[in-house]
Amino acid sequence: MVKKNRALKKTFQRGEKIFFCQCEQSQIYPFCDGSHQGTGKSPVSVTFTEETKVSLCQCGHSKEFPYCDNSHRAYRDGPKK
Repeated sequence: MVKKNRALKKTFQRGEKIFFCQCEQSQIYPFCDGSHQGTGKSPVSVTFTEETKVSLCQCGHSKEFPYCDNSHRAYRDGPKK
């Protein structure tokens, strides 16, 4: 998995159900690809009730996962000491 220090901006359609990775092993992070099998972790599922524009976490540090809370900004140049 390749984490990125920026949000992924995406629009989801009404009725769309998405599974977001929690195991951090997915090759299509932040989306689940089934890599969690055997890890004891399960993906987070979200069903959108209307067309929705969101910023998704790609760094793995957001406290609002799967949504971006801009935590990646603290990790752009490495963790702060």
